[in-house]
Amino acid sequence: MRRWPLRVLVCLVLGAITTVAVAWGCAYWQNGTNWFKPHVDREGRWYSIENRASVTVKIDAAFGRTAVLTMAHTYPTDSKVRYPGGQVRDAFADLIEKLEPRSNEFSSPLDVLPYWETWLEPLIRSYWSDLSVDQSHYAFATGWPFRAFFFEYDDVFSRPTGYGAPGAFRIDSTHERYGRPMTEWHFIPYRVLPLGFTLNTLFYAAIWFGLFFGFAGTKRFLRVKRGRCPRCGYDLRGGAGLVAGCPECGAGRMEAADHASR
Repeated sequence: MRRWPLRVLVCLVLGAITTVAVAWGCAYWQNGTNWFKPHVDREGRWYSIENRASVTVKIDAAFGRTAVLTMAHTYPTDSKVRYPGGQVRDAFADLIEKLEPRSNEFSSPLDVLPYWETWLEPLIRSYWSDLSVDQSHYAFATGWPFRAFFFEYDDVFSRPTGYGAPGAFRIDSTHERYGRPMTEWHFIPYRVLPLGFTLNTLFYAAIWFGLFFGFAGTKRFLRVKRGRCPRCGYDLRGGAGLVAGCPECGAGRMEAADHASR
């Protein structure tokens, strides 16, 4: 019994290592082109009449990763839309008029988030607090079966530095395409999602435990059922059984001696 805590600890460590390896493997598989051109699985749109601004959220979920694009767009008072025929309309009023009849298709950005992606809520809410500039923001999470790591990538058009990717380190790979060298970006996230990391660790720890000790436990159970020593498989059916201890390897002898002394 003393070995079981150590065995469980070893499996938990292996589960954590596997969680990191799977999440980083899924992240490396997604190069820059795949990260930044998500397909739209779910979409939500919200707008503020007071700020003349809209926030759009597009989510692309695939095996091992989730990509989220959030776009904030402002409409100055002088922004106009020109229609064929010369008609000129206010751009923001035109947007609201187009969205209102389709209210069933567009909802709050938070409504499109499934329960396992609630980590995105504070990121989206942060966009609502500052609608003074046009900006686009990406959030990416990796891991399987749950997302365990994430990072952000933003492009603020009014910012001189242009780009930023907090929460990840970048690995560049070069290969030849169309007869010339091309560089691809691979972002490896290191920001942990506590719930997803914990669930994945337990999931992989259970798998490691089954691989290491499940087969051995089944083998011992079958040996005892057939009247053999669970440790060495010696046939105990002709004697007193395991109660007296195994004469071949000594399994159970200490327990039998303690029982006899009482």
